[in-house]
Amino acid sequence: MKKMIAIWSDADDEETRCTILLHQPLSQLDTSPAKAVNSCAPHRPVPSGESFNSHTRHTITAACEISKMITQAVPIIHHTHFFTCVITLSSIVHLSRWAQYMVEPTGGDDDLRQQIRLNIGGLNKLRKVWKAAECAWGQVKGVAQEIYRQKKAHQISPAFWVGFTEEQMIRSINADEGIMSEFTNVMNGQVTQG
Repeated sequence: MKKMIAIWSDADDEETRCTILLHQPLSQLDTSPAKAVNSCAPHRPVPSGESFNSHTRHTITAACEISKMITQAVPIIHHTHFFTCVITLSSIVHLSRWAQYMVEPTGGDDDLRQQIRLNIGGLNKLRKVWKAAECAWGQVKGVAQEIYRQKKAHQISPAFWVGFTEEQMIRSINADEGIMSEFTNVMNGQVTQG
């Protein structure tokens, strides 16, 4: 039964991956911040736009659906190695969104951070089974850390926080630092439960 669920899930993975591959080139989500994530496919530049078009929305929705697949009842290590690339494509979309300097005061940034965290955690588990996941995990984690460093440098400017309450500002900074702390713990072999 587990095999059957994993096979069905991989078919679902392929459909969602195809959605990203089809819509991402026509989207307006600048992928250049995640160009170092190339373990599954070479970087394809996508020009950004003033507002998101329908292709961007389809790409983002597919990336979110992939992140949800990580939480399915089937143990992640029962997926084929193909799931590594599916998670990686999802991560490129999430990282590209996170790299934009528009932090959402409504808390949308929190969901995005959680999806990045979930994807990196999924790749971390898969790397124990699939060698390709080791490379993808390192690339995705490295890009996330670089984006964090860039965001932190921009956060020094008071103009970055225009429109935010002090509470929203503190929550955003704490959430980013919490993710970076988790990445550091994983790098040092200390996996936190929770």
